Amino acid sequence: MPRKKRDKEIDTIPAVESIPELAEVAVEERKPVVRDPDFPWDDLDTAKRIDAYWTDSVDEKKHRANIAALIRRFMATPRDSLLEVGSGTGLIYGALKEGGDIRYLGIDRSKAMRELASMRHSDADFREGDALRLPFPDKSYDVTFAFEVFGHMADCEKAISEIYRVARKVVMFSVWLGNVSQAVRGSDHYEYPQALIDAHIRAAALNDKIVVSTHDIGWSTAFVVQKV
Repeated sequence: MPRKKRDKEIDTIPAVESIPELAEVAVEERKPVVRDPDFPWDDLDTAKRIDAYWTDSVDEKKHRANIAALIRRFMATPRDSLLEVGSGTGLIYGALKEGGDIRYLGIDRSKAMRELASMRHSDADFREGDALRLPFPDKSYDVTFAFEVFGHMADCEKAISEIYRVARKVVMFSVWLGNVSQAVRGSDHYEYPQALIDAHIRAAALNDKIVVSTHDIGWSTAFVVQKV
């Protein structure tokens, strides 16, 4: 499932210092997620095919390295707790671990993806979770992030609100931006107008003071929201 690349080269962001020993992060119990009948990521064969492309592609490896470097760049301390929404088969976790141990929890709707992630990284915690209904109290994690997740949603407003709600310090997510007036379905993802994403961020923040920056990470754009 190759992605559509931008013409611009991916700029590598320097990583920061390594992170100390893994620490446990407490989470709340929640009700089971109700699955969509046409949700393809839950099929084990489909998950394996997607994972094989993600692991074999040089461009995908470079993309993950840039994402990991961006996350580390905006961590206030090496001990920051991290929540990944849409953790897939654990490949971003693996890229982050190359810089040292991290305090991390990954959630994903797909049981098949979580199984592959746990097989690959037995030291990490991957749990069932839904981006539209995160099972955590407000400000539970220092840094929350969702990369290449919201582009599969026709409407990401609720997901942005949720990932913002559970973050203490920094929120990061990526979307495909396009010269469109509303979310438009492409070949394998939705493109959004930047004005709409900006509006969703403002709605999530309400009266909070925030600093928002955008970063070209190749075929999508990363939004970084810092709470100040």
